[in-house]
Amino acid sequence: MSNESFVSCPVSPEKANENIVRIIAIQVIIFSFISLVLNNYLISLFLIFDFALRSFTEGNYSPLKKIGIYFNLFLKLEPIIIPAAPKKFAAGLGVVFSSLISIALIFNWSLISMILGILLIFCASLEGFFGVCIGCYVYSFLQKLKIISNN
Repeated sequence: MSNESFVSCPVSPEKANENIVRIIAIQVIIFSFISLVLNNYLISLFLIFDFALRSFTEGNYSPLKKIGIYFNLFLKLEPIIIPAAPKKFAAGLGVVFSSLISIALIFNWSLISMILGILLIFCASLEGFFGVCIGCYVYSFLQKLKIISNN
């Protein structure tokens, strides 16, 4: 997602490398798919933990971010610097989705876990393959409504 699509981002001066974000999204697709196929809530719990690390901290201890940084260096991709706040917000939505998926898997609510998992995989696919961040659009929309502060 290009910088022009955001209102502004004085919420946080942090920046992110879009290439790493997209590599992380591809990992989320893989882990989410495996979690749903194996009906394994432990993988979803891992995703909650990783999303939380990226949403509520700088993400320095996120296993998926560490792998993303490694692959970015290995592929020698030129950095694409973007505001981190919308991505942190999107990771917060990932915490919510992964939590709901985990609950559905624990209680064996197969249809609910499948629907939520497919939504998470769809959103992560848009980010990973096309650079389209649904959470970032929600973030920008909430900024325009003044639900998220612009000051």
